[in-house]
Amino acid sequence: MSNTNNDSNQSVNISDGKAGYSEFLKYLKNGNTKKAFRIKDKLVPKTLFKFIGLYDLPECLKCKTTEQCYCTQCRTYEECSLFKNNISKIEALKKNNLYLSGINALNDPFELKYLYLDKSKSIYSKESSDLLKFIRNLVRVACFVGASPFSNMPMWAHYANCHKGFCVEYAVKNSCYLYPVQYSPRREPVTNITDRIIFSMLEAIDNKQEELSQEAQQLIIWLFLTGTVKYDFWKDEEEYRILYFASKSAEKGELVPLQDLGLEAKHIYIGTSCNERNRQELIRAAKGINCLVSDTYIDETRSDFTLRFIPVN
Repeated sequence: MSNTNNDSNQSVNISDGKAGYSEFLKYLKNGNTKKAFRIKDKLVPKTLFKFIGLYDLPECLKCKTTEQCYCTQCRTYEECSLFKNNISKIEALKKNNLYLSGINALNDPFELKYLYLDKSKSIYSKESSDLLKFIRNLVRVACFVGASPFSNMPMWAHYANCHKGFCVEYAVKNSCYLYPVQYSPRREPVTNITDRIIFSMLEAIDNKQEELSQEAQQLIIWLFLTGTVKYDFWKDEEEYRILYFASKSAEKGELVPLQDLGLEAKHIYIGTSCNERNRQELIRAAKGINCLVSDTYIDETRSDFTLRFIPVN
């Protein structure tokens, strides 16, 4: 069996949005994995920040409480979904866990879709499509920024629910799963790459081999790493992200211990509009994990657009 795809020189072109990333890709492509990841690890800051949204709870007109809602259809009282959302995020913090999202839970429909399949040029069109879908569904993602949260107003607005949520400062102890995000103005074709992987799979089956060829294994890593590429509309975020293979089948995502991800929570910054109930829960969570906690505020006597913070006693 032979691969007759004429586009044999096709490769994935990931932009060098962070200086040095092309070096990482070069060594990875040449099979020098150890050196490649040493270069990549140097591109990840020692401190990263994650913005997390919390919600004010509307009072149910039926039960006069913010914790339960009356369902007129089934005529039962159910726990408020916004309340459960707040609790799950704070509980994750208390237990030193981090929630990693699946592809279907992310806010950009093009996440993990930097590559597209030109079915007219593919020998294994259906199999290649299934392979891409399979890999995408296995990937778990958590997003961070390296810039200080004190002047990063868009992140507070977009990801911390207009300052009603909080920001966690993490110390990076091990950057194994962390990557700088690259930005591209267009998607790239992947036809020949997926065909070569499918061909290797079929060849391994024919020859009763337990492992794929080294080339196929490298190409699968490349497919996985395209999870670090986003449309350049998002480039102002200057994002870093965790890429992690799923250990559970849940489509929305899963909780993973910070220690397993190489992270340590160091400081929690509470948004200026965070309500008192959520604020107290965050303070308790910080004390439980021996983490600093501060309120953010605007200094009305200064001319700059920078938030200030004051430690909570």
